[in-house]
Amino acid sequence: MITKEFVPCIYLYRTNCVKSLFDVTVVDNDPIALASKYAEAGADEIIIFDMSENDTEHDAALDIMKDICAKTEVDIIGAGNVKRMEDIKKILYTGCKRAVLDYTKQSNIEITEEVSLKFGKEKIMISYQDAETLSANKDKIEKYVSSMILMNPHHIHETMEIINLPFYVQVNQIALDKMLSLFANETVCGITGNAMNDNCNEIAALKALCEQNNI
Repeated sequence: MITKEFVPCIYLYRTNCVKSLFDVTVVDNDPIALASKYAEAGADEIIIFDMSENDTEHDAALDIMKDICAKTEVDIIGAGNVKRMEDIKKILYTGCKRAVLDYTKQSNIEITEEVSLKFGKEKIMISYQDAETLSANKDKIEKYVSSMILMNPHHIHETMEIINLPFYVQVNQIALDKMLSLFANETVCGITGNAMNDNCNEIAALKALCEQNNI
């Protein structure tokens, strides 16, 4: 049985934590403190999305990831701004447990085999928006990827029909009954996104609720 996890995320833009990938409203100007807050609240892992727009911002984001990995006890997943194998290497060298390939970018799809063979399948994840992407790359994903992040919760059942890999679902908000039904899906291994960020202080209670429902 796949362990179910509560996974807040940090959207890192110009050294600040912002609302989402599409909203750069600053929610915290101290990413390390925010990561510590999530960890202390009971987060199982934390995903960091690097939203940098140039090499200088990218280097600054990697430095922040390194500090978070060094000072936070939970595992960190690094995502965003991957253009070539070297970027996966840099993410993993910060101390991140795994690095994410963005499957909305053809260049990321193309380096999947290379980075998996170089760093190990268990270190490589993908993020994706739609089930069609999974269908088109099913064999490659199954062979070279350990787990996935579904960025669009409307494609949960299609994902399960196409591929038998554990995946996290990014959700903006979720009711308790919906959370339980989401976790009832065998290969859904975690919930991430603002549904977790905005309710991080409730993680311990949510875990207890899952336990009461045999999840």
